[in-house]
Amino acid sequence: MVTCAKCGVENPDEANTCRMCSNTLGTGMRHCVSCGRSIDWNVNVCPYCGHDFRIVMQDAAKKTMSTGTKALLYIVSILIPIAGIIIGIVFLLRDDPEEKRVGKICIILGIVMTLLTIGFAVLLYGMVVGFGTVGYNTPTTTLTMTPVIDGYMFSFGPVNEHVSWSDVRVIVTDAQNPVSWSPDSEDLSGDVAVTYDYGARTLSPIDVTLSVTDLTGDGSIGMNDRMTLTSSLGFNAATDYELKVIWEPSDGVICSLTFSG
Repeated sequence: MVTCAKCGVENPDEANTCRMCSNTLGTGMRHCVSCGRSIDWNVNVCPYCGHDFRIVMQDAAKKTMSTGTKALLYIVSILIPIAGIIIGIVFLLRDDPEEKRVGKICIILGIVMTLLTIGFAVLLYGMVVGFGTVGYNTPTTTLTMTPVIDGYMFSFGPVNEHVSWSDVRVIVTDAQNPVSWSPDSEDLSGDVAVTYDYGARTLSPIDVTLSVTDLTGDGSIGMNDRMTLTSSLGFNAATDYELKVIWEPSDGVICSLTFSG
């Protein structure tokens, strides 16, 4: 009887193929698929390594991870860094070397993208907040003072660029206490020589009232536009006052003038 090396079924000596699995029956020597040594064709168990030919061999090799799956994991790690790090840790804890390698790459991608995101956010924040005024050149002009009843009128000289009334803040200080007003372009637009009263502020011990006149009514500061400061009690002759016009985009001084009562 000849034993089939594939399925282990015994066959007649004259048989050329196995009656069960149709495997070709041979004689002579063959190499053990486990250790590689030469063994008799008809042996069922290798005398050197103990490999049993009666057991149908199954593919011991584990299916490798497909290229598409790897690509998907890498894309997820790039788009969602925290997910990539978590996936990477899970795969890194597995026994399969290939899965460990994929997990390591996912972790690296997740960390790199996290750092890039943080760096980009810091850069953007710096550009918006830290460098928000870079490139702004504060406009400049001059003021001319003329006495009026209960105060002074201040006329603008030529302005070197367009300045909206909404972009300025008018400050008066007596060297101790400042008061301020914020004109609005809408208040000073439309009619020719439009004047708007912005009310009084207390500059102890006096109340100071500001009115603004836009000669062209275009809502922006132009030559000969004027501001008038008045106080019913009059400005103190012994006190030095300072009038400043601040351009708010840069917080720079457009013009200033010192005066007294």
